[in-house]
Amino acid sequence: MTITAKMLCLAWTVLLGGFPLMSGQVASGQYPVSPQTVFKDLFAAVEMERIFPDSKEFADALPKSAPSHILALYYSAYSRAH
Repeated sequence: MTITAKMLCLAWTVLLGGFPLMSGQVASGQYPVSPQTVFKDLFAAVEMERIFPDSKEFADALPKSAPSHILALYYSAYSRAH
């Protein structure tokens, strides 16, 4: 498994959990924020690496931590790998 794949798998394990904007707890008449918008480069990297057989698996995952924390972990691991 490459370093990039390891980083993405780490991100995946951090993502499983509850996140109000993605779990339907959005005010009436508002749309939830898309995971692509929330997770930016991480989302793109996971989708481009095709880690999961079904591309919806990652997009539908609910994070355990705040997106800012998940992105900080990802960027920290990414900067060490490059």
